[in-house]
Amino acid sequence: MVADAFPEISTDTTEGKQGPAERGYWSELENRQAYLNSLASRLGFDPLSLANWKGKTGIIQRSQVRKKKKKLSIVGVVGC
Repeated sequence: MVADAFPEISTDTTEGKQGPAERGYWSELENRQAYLNSLASRLGFDPLSLANWKGKTGIIQRSQVRKKKKKLSIVGVVGC
């Protein structure tokens, strides 16, 4: 949708990439922050304003930026 509305903005998710990220790359907070700051700069908005991120989920998902989910462990739960 962003690309349709603003064709002058590059939404190419391979821009600046040199290949697949190494295993665990996106689990590092600094790497996720660097990517999101770069994206905000390219799209021309302040990354520290939560309202500015509205509608940007698709771009982020296409870039496959995902934090590894932690496994939930339940300790000391007694069965019914």
